[in-house]
Amino acid sequence: MDTNLSIQTHSGRFHTDDVTAVVILLLAHKTTIHDSKLSLVRSRDLSSIQENTYVVDVGGVYDPEKRIFDHHQKGGTGMRESGIPYSSAGLVWKEFGLSISDNNPDIYERIDTEFITPIDAHDNGIDWNKSDVVFNPLTLQSVMVDFIPSWKHYSEENLLQGFKDAVAYTYTILQNRILHLLDEVEGEALVEEIHTQSDRKEILVLDKKYPWHRVCDRHKEILFVISPDFSTGNWTLHSVRKDIHSFESRCALPEEWAGKRDKKLQEVTGVADAVFVHNKRFIAVAESKEGVLALAHKALQQ
Repeated sequence: MDTNLSIQTHSGRFHTDDVTAVVILLLAHKTTIHDSKLSLVRSRDLSSIQENTYVVDVGGVYDPEKRIFDHHQKGGTGMRESGIPYSSAGLVWKEFGLSISDNNPDIYERIDTEFITPIDAHDNGIDWNKSDVVFNPLTLQSVMVDFIPSWKHYSEENLLQGFKDAVAYTYTILQNRILHLLDEVEGEALVEEIHTQSDRKEILVLDKKYPWHRVCDRHKEILFVISPDFSTGNWTLHSVRKDIHSFESRCALPEEWAGKRDKKLQEVTGVADAVFVHNKRFIAVAESKEGVLALAHKALQQ
């Protein structure tokens, strides 16, 4: 980084929002928690902060121009259209998220929706999981607890080390997510072009393992996606889901194919190199591109 980065957050027990806020600042300044030039202070005393210090999750003020990002003041700091209010993570993401998402608004919004908003909701006491099923998924919030020393190992030294480890961990997660989404957006553009040029709109044939789910969600006419499996040399037929959040297929493979493989599948399909059909009828495998295409055409005729 060009100049020393100075960050202050609160002392004591840390949470996912302040850890993530620090990570976003590190990403924005292209540095890490291990940089010797970084000044990181964990204190609630703001009487001696430097003018260029970022203050997150403490201070009772939200003023981006003064580099203060707190949400604990009366009235909070506003909320998204979804109704989820901001925590320090969301406030810092709102300020720097676009630049560290390669100035891509789609990636910015997706990170905000998938990664930042649940953190903000949790920190603001909002139950964002409306499922009737009671379960305890491994979330970033639940992982964060394990960086805090237990009663048996609690000390200020261990707490500080836990905080640094949590920042490094979250840094890697968020950085990898952004890089992954950059590649995903590029791949989706290629898939969109392939679909545009395809003669048969109900079958999308790809020559690589491009990300295709979101493209298919936009094009309801696509029923099957064909792609190579480079680990086995086979080709795979995917039955597209009705929507991106559903497990129900737009066009399930024939019932009589379900769970069959090799010779039995070849006999029932008439495709000589058919290998496997999942019992739930959403995926099929053949040894060749021609074979999996034949399966797709036969499935369309059912």
